[in-house]
Amino acid sequence: MHQGGSHNWRAQYGAGQLRAAGTVKAVGLPLTEEDKLGTDYEISKRHYSSKTLVGKAIYDFPKGTAKQPLPKEDVPYNPGRGDNFIEIKPDDPRYPILDKWWTANYQ
Repeated sequence: MHQGGSHNWRAQYGAGQLRAAGTVKAVGLPLTEEDKLGTDYEISKRHYSSKTLVGKAIYDFPKGTAKQPLPKEDVPYNPGRGDNFIEIKPDDPRYPILDKWWTANYQ
């Protein structure tokens, strides 16, 4: 999970850093009426008012956020607006860097 925000926010809010690592549990699940009553839905609608929300994904972050965030420069990617999650599979050359960081923060 990437903590978004402009470059100017980095020192104050940790923008531009990876804050958590986990696994994707499910993608493309339909939104239920119960989902639409929740806080996550309300926040998403407010921040992405031009988008039609039609589904959800479930991520598992077993240990919460990292003790020490990882600057995104250590695992280069170019997040788009609202792109707070990046997928890195074990065959990706960035995976060992993330795995080492995750292990150092939680084990």
